[in-house]
Amino acid sequence: MIEEMLKRTQWSGFTLPLNAFKSLYEKFSFCLAVENDRREIPFFWIAVIGGTGTGKSTIFNSLAGTYISTAGVERPKTKGPIAAFPKGKGKIKLRCFTTIDTPSSTSYPLEGSPGVLTITEHLRDLPWVFVDSPDIDSLARDHHRMAEDIFSLSDFILFILSQEKYADERLNRFLRRVIEENKSFFVIVNKVSEELQPHEVLHIFRLQGFHVDRNSLIMIPFARPEKGQLRHLEAWNEVERRLNALVREDCWKEIRNRENERSKLRMAAISREMALALKREKEALTNLVRDIKVLAERSVYEVLENHIATVRDHTKTHLQPQIKALYSRYDIFVKPRKTIGQAISKVLELLGIELSEGERNSKEETLKLIEKQIDHSPVFYAMDFLVNEVLKRVPTDRKPLSEVLRSRQTVLSREDIQNLMFRNSQDIFDWLENKFQTLMEGIPKTKELGIYSSFALWGIFILGIEAAIGGGLSLVKATIDAIIAPFITKATVEFFASREMHSIVEELSNRYKRGLQSIIFLQRDRFIDAITPFIPEEGLIKALENVELRND
Repeated sequence: MIEEMLKRTQWSGFTLPLNAFKSLYEKFSFCLAVENDRREIPFFWIAVIGGTGTGKSTIFNSLAGTYISTAGVERPKTKGPIAAFPKGKGKIKLRCFTTIDTPSSTSYPLEGSPGVLTITEHLRDLPWVFVDSPDIDSLARDHHRMAEDIFSLSDFILFILSQEKYADERLNRFLRRVIEENKSFFVIVNKVSEELQPHEVLHIFRLQGFHVDRNSLIMIPFARPEKGQLRHLEAWNEVERRLNALVREDCWKEIRNRENERSKLRMAAISREMALALKREKEALTNLVRDIKVLAERSVYEVLENHIATVRDHTKTHLQPQIKALYSRYDIFVKPRKTIGQAISKVLELLGIELSEGERNSKEETLKLIEKQIDHSPVFYAMDFLVNEVLKRVPTDRKPLSEVLRSRQTVLSREDIQNLMFRNSQDIFDWLENKFQTLMEGIPKTKELGIYSSFALWGIFILGIEAAIGGGLSLVKATIDAIIAPFITKATVEFFASREMHSIVEELSNRYKRGLQSIIFLQRDRFIDAITPFIPEEGLIKALENVELRND
């Protein structure tokens, strides 16, 4: 279940680089596979590990009792790891390695294949698996990684050195790790001359900062292999004697059980590390989503406020005195329409819209004219604020999240915003037109014609928005009364203005604001929708924590 949830996990790179998470995931998957393989395939794994040219393959063949792995003076000969299972068990499939079965018709010796474990059978009467591993000092990354993975799977290490490499610091760092991790091991120094003595080798180890017991050291003199093996050498009897001791006393079972427990501890440790990484990622992305919501509110309620202050200043300077003077002296029977037109035109001019007196456009023409001349900069400014603040929190190196948030599919373009604003204006126009149609029922047709002119209709529309965000609703009453006065009787003006028009303009203003908000919130939601797939599942974190608890 855990592995399936991890496979579904999309890593954002926000708290941990993607490559680092992939490495952690691969480490977790391998540890989990090793845990399953050790439980389901209860063999004793002996890994032959060492440096280039130390004779690992020859030692491996000698253990297996047959010429399985290619040995020779060319370096390196082994291209990939080879595992020799007990006879009749060579068809087993492992989870921790990609495996290749060796058909019975295959002729030995084998060279192995890069990146996979070749499985064959040995001739020994032992329930053990012998593994010939790639060189740990190889420059090939795949070789080194396979050797590391075989080390993790193994119960027992045969660490192979040669006379020219027993003092090699790089190789001995690995041997120091074997000792520090409390792995059971023998050190075999191969191809030695008569002059090299065990105490000299042990002294070099001590100088490099670790201790090897004399009983764990085996020296094999230089000799030409026979059929890829050293079993003809008297010195090889010492290796057999040490291995037989493991058999007689069933020590290998104790070692295997100890390694099983160590495997569980490794599984617990990597599960804890994985759970912590996922928890940090979940917390950071959740906080990012919260920040985006706050930023969206700010872009609507704070950034637009700067624009509103500018509109209010224009209203106070140019519009309010003119409307106040007009309202204080107008006569509903004789007030010339020209004065009313000037008042409306002044408002439209402030918003960047120019309509000539007496113009009668269709709804579609009016919408296009409004869309062409209206100032979109407040929304653009608010959107830029939101986008810039969000992207500032996700630097470009936090891939793939940074790429997704900056993509065309996530960030609204200027054209997108203009289209959304136009649709919003169209929706408001339709609502306002339907509202007026209802209100006009019962009013004489001669008067209705004037009310329906796009000039007056959009004058009220723009004035309503201007008043709501700039001058306040007290200005609306004076403005509306002035606009509709030439068309209907005084009694109708009072009824119309006091009972309907103020609420219409207030609702119209709210709809306008909600339309602007909806554009900002659409961008907010796009950001959140892009982030959400990367937020780790809470169930996965809990499952990883439970792995830790089961192994404590």
